[in-house]
Amino acid sequence: MPVGILVSSCAILETFISQAQGLRSLPFDQKLSRLVGLCSKAMDNAHEQQSVCKYDPHDHYFSGHKKDLFSRLRQEGAATKYYFYKDIIESKPRLSYALQKKVGSDAHHAVLFFILGFHAELGNAQFVQLSQQSIELPHDVYNEVHEAGQVHDIHVFKKITEGGLDRFRPGLMNLSEKRLEFVKGTPCFSYHRSGVGYVIAEGYERHIRRILK
Repeated sequence: MPVGILVSSCAILETFISQAQGLRSLPFDQKLSRLVGLCSKAMDNAHEQQSVCKYDPHDHYFSGHKKDLFSRLRQEGAATKYYFYKDIIESKPRLSYALQKKVGSDAHHAVLFFILGFHAELGNAQFVQLSQQSIELPHDVYNEVHEAGQVHDIHVFKKITEGGLDRFRPGLMNLSEKRLEFVKGTPCFSYHRSGVGYVIAEGYERHIRRILK
């Protein structure tokens, strides 16, 4: 289970895998761009959707006046959406559920990108990577792709919102600077190009950085 996301086969995932396999012959940059596009179209980002919900879970503590019926109904609708996205982020449902609902967390996007990257034969290696936000907040999840001696840090939401990232998620600006080399109790997934093709490696609490070919 990469970053706590259970992966099981479903028709939607198989369709995306088939599309990824069709990208194998493309140059690296084109392949990377197409995979980011596939992942962004597969699911909305739950963190983004939750942030734009016009709902404040603490509003009732500070509001001293009774809201009219329209305002209450609007708040109830916003609350339903807010807590739906919150549940997607915190409970980490299986990838097939996120694909069916067409909304997922950063972790869902990272796992999908990892799976599609493997089937598209993207790069020499890829790691599902964690970055420390702060003591209070959960880790950020992103993908670290190695190709031709270069490292590409890929965060699907970041890649499609470069212009407004400082407004939405300023914490994503410097992911690699806060990369975690050790994550207690967490399996760490990667894939690597080898003499027998692409192979998946699972390390415990830290990544397997290279494999014997």
